[in-house]
Amino acid sequence: MKYYLIAGLMLVLSMKSIGQWESLNGPDGGLIRTLKSNDKYLFAGSSAGLFRSSDGKAWDLVQLKQGTQDACKAIGINDNILVAFSLDFYLSQNNGDTWQPISKPPAQIILDIVITDYAIYACSFTDLWYSTDYGESWQLSSFPIDSANIFCITSDHGRVFIGSTGKVYVSSSDADDWQYINIGNTEAQVHNLFIEDSLIFVIDPYSSQFMRSIDFGQHWLVDEDPRWKSDYIQIIRLQDIYFISLEKRIIKSINRGVSWTDCESKFYEVATQMVPLDTSLFIGTFYKGVMRSEDYGTSFYPSTEGIPCASVGNITFHEDAIIAASDYNGIFDFKPGNQLWGQQYNDTSFFSYFDDLLEVNGSLYASSESKYVYHFDDTSQNWDLISDSTFSTVGKLNNYFDTLVVYSDGFKAWKPNLQKWMEFDALNFDDTIKLQNFTYNTNFVFGCDSHQLFRKSIVGNDWIRVLLSDTIPLLSNYRIQGIYAIANKLFIQMVINFDSQEYRILMSEDQGLTWNFAEDGFPELQFPWWSGLGSMVEINSYVLSTGRNYSLGVVVSSLDKIHWYSFNDGLPSLSVNDLAYDDEYIYAGLTFYGVWRRKISDLEISSTETIPDHKSYQFFPNPTSTYLEVTNTLMNADNLDYLLTDVTGRIIKIDKIPDTNFKIDVSELPNGIYFIMIYGANERIVQKIIVHH
Repeated sequence: MKYYLIAGLMLVLSMKSIGQWESLNGPDGGLIRTLKSNDKYLFAGSSAGLFRSSDGKAWDLVQLKQGTQDACKAIGINDNILVAFSLDFYLSQNNGDTWQPISKPPAQIILDIVITDYAIYACSFTDLWYSTDYGESWQLSSFPIDSANIFCITSDHGRVFIGSTGKVYVSSSDADDWQYINIGNTEAQVHNLFIEDSLIFVIDPYSSQFMRSIDFGQHWLVDEDPRWKSDYIQIIRLQDIYFISLEKRIIKSINRGVSWTDCESKFYEVATQMVPLDTSLFIGTFYKGVMRSEDYGTSFYPSTEGIPCASVGNITFHEDAIIAASDYNGIFDFKPGNQLWGQQYNDTSFFSYFDDLLEVNGSLYASSESKYVYHFDDTSQNWDLISDSTFSTVGKLNNYFDTLVVYSDGFKAWKPNLQKWMEFDALNFDDTIKLQNFTYNTNFVFGCDSHQLFRKSIVGNDWIRVLLSDTIPLLSNYRIQGIYAIANKLFIQMVINFDSQEYRILMSEDQGLTWNFAEDGFPELQFPWWSGLGSMVEINSYVLSTGRNYSLGVVVSSLDKIHWYSFNDGLPSLSVNDLAYDDEYIYAGLTFYGVWRRKISDLEISSTETIPDHKSYQFFPNPTSTYLEVTNTLMNADNLDYLLTDVTGRIIKIDKIPDTNFKIDVSELPNGIYFIMIYGANERIVQKIIVHH
């Protein structure tokens, strides 16, 4: 999964690179963080910015600030007045047609925004700020009372309601005049709150309780059920039907919450927010953008035209089209000259997620859930399951001389003419050693398990062990991650320190007899334990390396002399999952940002860009319970921003870096793992942070 804006600093030493990556958008969806509506528009805040739609079908990117496109975390809306929170606060008084920057409340974390006729409210977990002059100035409310926490905030008929522990607080018009409603359980945490006249719904996911009152809190009915224990919950009303989202489950009630039934049993995506518009229900999701239902939740379908794609894990070519597998959303094609992605490969409802996508000898294959292998039938336009009961787990799909080869307790080859799998003796070693990765060139096949490397002649059957530790004695403790034959060279990626997961790259120019390090200019990977290096490909006498690693992106070296440089100009994220290329372009599949392309000719005119020493930044104390101090000993902090997220990618705080040394208050955050990201025009750095109170 997967998740964001990170990578290494690029320092241009010679002429500037002329070309850069351009977006092809892509199939189906985006990371929708917040979804709001008024009588005229839907507004979706996503990892790619703020989008607006009048019909829920076509979406347009809203420019909060000219020339920028930052993630939008929170939206407040009241009639035609909107406030959006990106890196800064922005105000629109004409349904989002035009925007102006406004001041930002001095809060470390912005949880949500609510707008009433009286004021704009912005809250953190402990503080509530309000502005009565459209954001020119902010005042700190007298709330919280008795050190109450803020779990959620909403409004109804001009009143502001705050969910806290054991109580719901309400303010009629004055942000300093608060009363409270007891909910009957002093320990319950009101994380989800719906109020409509005298009807109140409260959900506490930690105690798995749903509480309902029809007389504005005088009496309460409690339903205790495991289904209420969910991380993403929202309650809305569409006409006379009430809907609740419980992560991957949508339920509805036609009797004001007395009983609830499932909308659709196969709603696989994590629902982040729901909003009604006219007679349609719209749901923002993590991996499928915006979903829409026009039959009161009986069925849902994507509503994503114009919103960039979510995660694209694999890309390849088939029948002169780019084929992209969006991790959870389906397989799509993009033909040259088209403006939109097609869906003829989208009959993939049986896929929970995709592992690999590959064309072999004119046929398209996909693997899923580390267990299943499918073949696309061009005649019937259907995916056929071709793996059988003998498959335990399925490794990477491989093309071995126009034959599909898969590792599952030994290598198996698919024979299309026989419609069956056969043991692939050309690669299988023996019962004691299982070769899990292989590559080949015109003379040799190279195979490896996690610790040993072997080779054999293309025409022979006898494997010979290659002793890496004899060639480089320092590598006595290692694990091989990948092996690639590129032109007349052989590359190995390996881990040599299991605690820190330090990566090294080896290269051989004599078919594996001798080895040297091939790391000149290669970036220091951030979090290789999380995702690690990925594939290597050769394009026009250059080798390109990438992987599911948020500090790498695409790095390039000439094969004549190995010296790596960044090839990331224009990419919105450096989590690049896969590469493909044709005669003119290189295509990259990104996490959350779809498919991007760049001209192959840029390889020859790009400057030799080195990648920085991330040790110029220091983050301490780590673990921490109160604050995190960030120091920068080398880089200029001008025009840099920082982003704080949790492990799911949810943005907790975005702000400009005030100085080379600064502190971030984390005392309000729950225990867990977080990520801080430093980024600017030429800089991308990430650090894992542990909060433990």
